[in-house]
Amino acid sequence: IDAVLHLAALTHSSDSAEYFKVNRLGTQNLIDACKKNDVRRFIYISSAAATSDSGAYGVSKLESEELVCQSGLEWTLLRPAEVYGSGMKEGIGTLIAWVQNLKIIPVIGDGSYCMSPVYIDDVVDAMAQVVLQSGLISQRLNLCGPESISFDAMIDRLSQYLQVRRQKIYIPIWMVRLGISMASFLKLGSFTPDQIPRMLSEKDQDIHKTSALISYSPRKLEEGLREYL
Repeated sequence: IDAVLHLAALTHSSDSAEYFKVNRLGTQNLIDACKKNDVRRFIYISSAAATSDSGAYGVSKLESEELVCQSGLEWTLLRPAEVYGSGMKEGIGTLIAWVQNLKIIPVIGDGSYCMSPVYIDDVVDAMAQVVLQSGLISQRLNLCGPESISFDAMIDRLSQYLQVRRQKIYIPIWMVRLGISMASFLKLGSFTPDQIPRMLSEKDQDIHKTSALISYSPRKLEEGLREYL
C-alpha cells in the first residue's frame, strides 16, 4: 500500500460524543495502522466545516486534522464544501429535493449564511490528482465551488433552474433549535441539533491555493446541475 485516502466519517448524530468516537478516534486508529504497516502517505478528507464554531461535527473534524498534522506521516488535507451530484442525498441534495417537491421552502433565520456548492466529479478529480502527485505534502486545500452563495439565493437559483415558483418561509433560529432538539430527543425526523451551527458557521471558501497547486477549475452551479439532474 502506497497511500491511504481517508474519507470515512460520521456526519449526523444526536449524540455529540459519537462524532469524536468515530471521526477523531477513527482517524487516530488509521494513523496508527499506517505507521505499523510502513504506509507513509496519508490524505485526509476533512470538511469546510472543520471549524471551532461548527458544532461537535466540525470540532471533531478539526481535531482529526490536528492528529494528521502531528502524525509524522506525509499528509495532505482536503476540505470539501457542500458536495452535490449523483449519490449525494444530504446537504445540497436535500435542498434540491425540497425545491423539486415542496411549494413552501423553510429558511433558517434570514438565509444570509453562505455555501459554496461543488460538483462531486470535481472533488473526485481533485482527490485523484492529490494521490498521484508527490509535491503536495503538508498542504491544506479547499475543495469548494467557484462561488459563494447564500442559502436564500441558493433557493432562488435552484427554483430558476428547475423552472418552478417557490415561496420561502423564514423561521427564527431559536425556534428551529427548539424544534430540532425536541425531535431529536423524541427520535423523530433526520435532523440533529448539531446541523444548525454547522450551517450558520463562516467557512473558508478560497480556492486560489488549490487552483495554483493542482488542475482545479470547479463547475459553476448550473453546469453541475445540468449533469446531475
